[in-house]
Amino acid sequence: VTATDDNGVTGTDVVTVTITGTNDAPTVDGTCVWLPSDPSQQTPGYSAGYPLLVDVPTDLDGENVSVTATNAPTGVFYFDGANYVAVTANTVLYNSATGLNLLDDLVYRPTATVADTPTTVLNLSAYDGTATTAYSVTINELAPAAVPGPVGSKNNGSQPLTSGNDASIVQTLQEPFVSAINADPSDGSITLYTNFQSQNNLGASFTGPNGQVYNEVNPADQGGLNLEKEVAVFITVDGIQFQAVFRTANDDNTWNYDPTTRLMRAVIDFDLITRVTGGPQTLAQYLATAAGSVSAGDNWTITYDDNKGGNDQARYFGFEISVFDPGNPAITVAGDNLKADLIYGTSGNDNLAGQGGDDRIIGRGGNDIVNGGAGNDNLNGGAGNDTIDGGAGIDILDLSDATGSLNVTLVQSASNTTLNLTGVGLGTDTYRNMEGITGGAFNDTLTGSSGADHLDGGSGNDILTGGDGDDILIGGLGNDDLYGGTGEDIFVFTDTGAGNVDDIYDFVLADDALDLSGLFGPGVDHAAVGAALGVDNSTTPNVSTVTFDGAEVVNLVGTYADNDVIKVIVDGQEFALTI
Repeated sequence: VTATDDNGVTGTDVVTVTITGTNDAPTVDGTCVWLPSDPSQQTPGYSAGYPLLVDVPTDLDGENVSVTATNAPTGVFYFDGANYVAVTANTVLYNSATGLNLLDDLVYRPTATVADTPTTVLNLSAYDGTATTAYSVTINELAPAAVPGPVGSKNNGSQPLTSGNDASIVQTLQEPFVSAINADPSDGSITLYTNFQSQNNLGASFTGPNGQVYNEVNPADQGGLNLEKEVAVFITVDGIQFQAVFRTANDDNTWNYDPTTRLMRAVIDFDLITRVTGGPQTLAQYLATAAGSVSAGDNWTITYDDNKGGNDQARYFGFEISVFDPGNPAITVAGDNLKADLIYGTSGNDNLAGQGGDDRIIGRGGNDIVNGGAGNDNLNGGAGNDTIDGGAGIDILDLSDATGSLNVTLVQSASNTTLNLTGVGLGTDTYRNMEGITGGAFNDTLTGSSGADHLDGGSGNDILTGGDGDDILIGGLGNDDLYGGTGEDIFVFTDTGAGNVDDIYDFVLADDALDLSGLFGPGVDHAAVGAALGVDNSTTPNVSTVTFDGAEVVNLVGTYADNDVIKVIVDGQEFALTI
């Protein structure tokens, strides 16, 4: 530092400034995954399991980050390069220092039971060497469409339901349940509900979804251990008693707390309900016989049997009997209002809603209704004639599973637009409130609207035209031709090398920019950017080729002068690249 006083005397000294920063913990958010409980719906496409697509944490300080599983959730596997291995506690799934990334290879396999709806949580810990961020992936199985059957309940209000005895409910069978259960008894199931808990510690009064008022299960009894020990449930058909729930000294998780009803809940398939005497025979097997075939007007008796008195009692018991409709495996999903959702549909006609958050919805087969809700969503209807609504936010119409080349012009509108994609295996879709398109693996032609569009060519040698507005164009794999049009356009690149060199035909130095963030790691500094990037004007006349570590990235086709400046964006920072 040099200082001069009023008399013109100058003095120079060295001033050392030490900045002691505060470490920022890794940044990452939890997500929710929704998928069909029917294992047969894993095909086509997900025979090894449904990908969880877990986010990789970022670190503002540019430090190495590792991610470790902190529990051992049932059904979650990672691919080790040769086999799928069950995730256990302390499994390291990501380490930026060593290049390990198993997060991209995590999958979930639903349970064997078609109609059960378990919720599984994968707990993760992101660590940057100093600070830790805990996050989770909540995986929800959804039961397929079902034909409803008998529904019943017994509510004793303020009095114990059984006091050491049993409680029985008689229900009469009606169509269409009768025809559905005769068609395939193995697809039947019974869902049971009870507020079994300590009478000395009753939960608060609650009005359930069915309109009945009961005491919700208190937190201390939501584990269900005493319930498992004391309660059995029977179904009597044609005078023959079948047992659905067995008493057990072990906490085998037949009963689980249901946050929707705030009751304990159990789902039992007819294939697992066994004859008490005269067996061995399951309820499904009996119903498949001539003697067991049901008719409208038949009565079934459901019995809740608590063989022990004392403080642990129920005041409410209810049940719902249904049969899976094999002609309609569809599911209905209402995603989380805050978290990002990943939703997998079925081969049926699904109703899939993301709600809040930046969601990804994959409709798959059937004529689906897909609604992104708030947030920046990626919506893929799949095969079938789908109705797709992006809702609020910047939403992408994902056509990446097209079986041939696409030629699509995006319409940004709150009104419906019909898009005939039957020639590429995607049916005739109706969409609205969409701001972008993702192409497939073929040579696509994607054209934007007059607004700010997001166009992603995917694989193949694509032609992308942004048109008016401030557009984002991503050529993807292949040798793509890119036209930003008017406006301040951003061209995004993530790969280099042969087969990945795109041509931009209308790059305007004053307006447009190249986003090369994907070529660099997080936390890159100015020196690293300057050292890695270059411009080669020697190969082809009127073409300026931008290079990364000597490899070609993109050709700017046009006449540019020496010392012209190309705007480059890396991690949100703008850099100047001189021609």
